[in-house]
Parts: sequence; structure tokens; C-alpha cells
Amino acid sequence: MLSSEQNNSYDACVVQAQLQRSPRNPWRVGARCAHGYPTVIVSPSLLEDGARFPNFGYLTCPHLSAAVSALESRGAIASWAQRLQVDELAAHNQQELEVALRAARLEECQRCGQEDDVCAEVGIAGQRTTLGVKCLHIHVAYALLGLNDCIGREVLHDFGLDDTIGCSCSDASTTVCGAAAFALQHIHEGA
Repeated sequence: MLSSEQNNSYDACVVQAQLQRSPRNPWRVGARCAHGYPTVIVSPSLLEDGARFPNFGYLTCPHLSAAVSALESRGAIASWAQRLQVDELAAHNQQELEVALRAARLEECQRCGQEDDVCAEVGIAGQRTTLGVKCLHIHVAYALLGLNDCIGREVLHDFGLDDTIGCSCSDASTTVCGAAAFALQHIHEGA
């Protein structure tokens, strides 16, 4: 579910470690794993640098990102695209998801002081067609954000994960997330 938290140095440090770069502003944590680390960040459609960002959500969990990338490399994007052409329920779900995504994206824009969604003309993953599949990462992110995304839910289910938690690491202290949090804690203790 979406978090209403504001970013803090802890989240910023963890997300930067997860992405191996600073996230583009503005952003906030939209979903967390069972260990409390960010798994998805959300942003309005117009970023601070003037770039358009139609995705709304961005998967940050390195474990999930790696697992989804491996799935994509095995042809899952093409499989889902074909499935949406013949599976009426899945196709209907994606049409409903696009409506919900546009509403969520507009709400995030307004929360950030932007009057309009500058990406209103595009839908899922910035596509103009509802039944195309461009990236499974975004579908997993949408499912973790609480949007009704059958693709994201099924991918998480295939990984043996709950669509409300999403984390697959059993010992968070040994992950990039845990290492970033540990480093930040020591920085604050030394200050």
C-alpha cells in the first residue's frame, strides 16, 4: 500500500544503495518489504529536472529486480504480451489497471504541487497501448503499491512471494539494504 511518509536520510541512503545511484527527485517510498526497507518508490510524472516520468512507481529492491530481470531474459515479456491477446480476464485487468494508474499518477502529481499529469496521454510503462507489455518490473512495482495488477501479482506468486511484502531476502543484514542502513546508523552515531 502507498506510504505517506516523507523521505528521510535513512530511506535516501537505502534507495541510493539499492539503485546504485541517487533517485531522481521528487520521490517518496511507496512500499516496503517485511524488513522495513523500501521496495518501490513513487514519483509524479514531471521530475525536478523537467524530465517526464510516466511510470509512477519504480521497483528498488535489488533482489526482486534481479529475479524479474532473469524472468524477462527467459522471454516472459513476450509470453505476457501473447497472453493478453487471448486471455480476456487478464486484458480486462490491464484496462482497469491503466485507469487506476492514471488516477494514482494524477494524485501523486497534485500531492507534489503539480496541477496536471504531463504524461496523461500514456498508460502502463509509458505505453500508448494498454495490452502491450514492456517491462515486468513496473508490473511488480504496481502490485506492491496495491494496484490491482494481475501480471505483477502472478510474477510475485511465481516467486513464492506475497504481493503486499515482496522481499525475498531471508537475512536483511547481509543485503545491500541492510549494509546501507548499518552504514547510516554508524554515521549518525559518530556525528
